Formats: sequence, C-alpha cells, structure tokens
Amino acid sequence: MIRNLVALYGVQIATFLLPLLTLPLLARNLGPTALGELAALQSLFATLGFLLEYGFNYSAARQVAIHREDRSRLTVILSDVLGAKVLLSLVFFTVSLGIYLFVPVFRAQGLLFWLGFLGGLAQGFNLFWFYQGIEKLSWSASVDVALKVGYTALVLILVRSPQDVVLVIGLQGLSSFLSLMINGVRARQFVDGVRWSLAGSLTALREGEACFFRAVTLFYTSANSAMLRLFAPAATVAQYSNAERLTNVGFSAFGPLMQVFYPRLSYQVHHNFTEAQRFFRRFLLIILMLSVSAAAVGYLLAPWPSTCCSAISSPPQFRCFGSCC
Repeated sequence: MIRNLVALYGVQIATFLLPLLTLPLLARNLGPTALGELAALQSLFATLGFLLEYGFNYSAARQVAIHREDRSRLTVILSDVLGAKVLLSLVFFTVSLGIYLFVPVFRAQGLLFWLGFLGGLAQGFNLFWFYQGIEKLSWSASVDVALKVGYTALVLILVRSPQDVVLVIGLQGLSSFLSLMINGVRARQFVDGVRWSLAGSLTALREGEACFFRAVTLFYTSANSAMLRLFAPAATVAQYSNAERLTNVGFSAFGPLMQVFYPRLSYQVHHNFTEAQRFFRRFLLIILMLSVSAAAVGYLLAPWPSTCCSAISSPPQFRCFGSCC
C-alpha cells in the first residue's frame, strides 16, 4: 500500500511539475495566442473525457478489488469495461463533432482539435482503474512518469515557434497512446484475454451509472479554460490557464491517498468487514489530521491584510483610516 502511495505521488509530481518546467519555454516560443489555443483544447478534451471515464474509476475499480484473486472474473470485468468504453467512444465522437461543427473558435483550429480528440480518446481508455483495483499501481505509475519525462524532453528540444503547437498536442496524445499500449500488454498477466460481449458491456454501463456524478465536478475543475475561450481571446486563456495549473496542485493534494484507500477498503468490506471498519477509522483520522495541518499552514503563510486600508471599487482603490496610510 505504501509503495502504491509513493508511486501515485510520483505521478502527481510529474503531472504538475513537468508542465511547469516547460511553461516558460512554451510561453516564449509559442506566444500567448498559440498557448491559449492549446490550453483551451486540453481543457476541452480533459472535460469530455468524463464520457469515457463514465464511473468506471469507481465502479470497475471496486469490482476488480473485490475479485482480484479470481483470474476468470478479472477477465470478464476488463472485457466488459473495455466494451462499454467502445460504446461510449461513439458518444465521445458525436459530442466532439458537434462542438467542432458549431463552435467557431474550435473549428478554426481543425488539426489541433482532432489531435486533441485522439489524445483524449487514448487517455479515456487508460487502465488506471484496473491497476488501482489489483493494487499494482507502481508499475502503471512508473510507465506514466517515464512517458511524461520523455514528452517533456521532446517538447524542450523540438518546440521553437508558434507553428510547433501541433507537436505539443501531438506528443501529448502519443504519450497517452503508448501508456495505454504498455499497460494493456502488462494487464495480460492478470487476465485470459479480452472477450467482448454486448450484454456484458451494457451491464458495466449500468453498474457505473451510479458513479457518473463525478462528471459534474469536471465542469468547475477541468472545463474552465475551454469555457473561457468561448468568450475571451486565446491570449487571455493563456494567462488564466497558467495560474490555474498552480491552484490545481493544491486541489489534488490528497488524491493519491483516496486512490490507494478506495480499493483496499472495497476488498476488506467484502472479505473482512470488522477489519474494514478499523481501516476506515484509521484512514479518516489521517485525512483529518492532514487537512487540519494543511489549513493551518496555509493560514499562517498567507499575507496578513492591512488594518489601515480597505480596497473599494474596481479597479481597486484604497481608502485610508487615520494616519496609518
């Protein structure tokens, strides 16, 4: 469990830190307009990815965790979820095509749009939920980190002008595709192949339906840059997205803890309910302590407001009290 947790935090660090390392170069070489278009498309397909993710990161991961010692059952679960994602990919394509045809700001970037679509499709088929369920995340995480490092290195070497924005989004999609292929080959060690069944795919959709609520959160965590592009120039989107990258680090700080906790609790609830209760209490205490500590640190490190001046109107102007200012 500790090994998986360390691996997940490694992925999280790579996910947020590596883009921050490339950001100065991209901002300088791409310029604000191309960088804004890139941010908007990345935001769009990160949001539309909920159509492929559906609720499988919860429902399928839970089923895999419960049956992780039953190879034949794992084969059925993997086959049914992949079959369901094939059906959902038709919806993903239909929605993407509708956006391309009826939203001019995205239609104007045709090549970028469809490269983003392919990358989003590959990311949507990722097998993170499977490795989460069998608690073998260290392998999957290592692959993701290696590919992210390779992607970052290629971006630093190849991107030199605004026209190279195609390389950025293309390499990102290639990274997602290679991750899918490598983890797919590895998954064959735990299953007996993929056996597609329409009935099984529909069953997987019904089981994941209850967890589909997560899609709602994506509209205020992932869709911001894409929504802003509908009303503002690409250069403005670039400025906003750069700041958003920093705030997202804090939002997802406890994500790996939950991802490691969820499959272990699912397994114990099914096999040893008493131990599951003890495990839940311990984990709840850990999360509570970390949350309080993080809030205290944030409060103490935040700048203290002046007691002499108050900001009024927009843009801010300052009104002084007494002789303080």
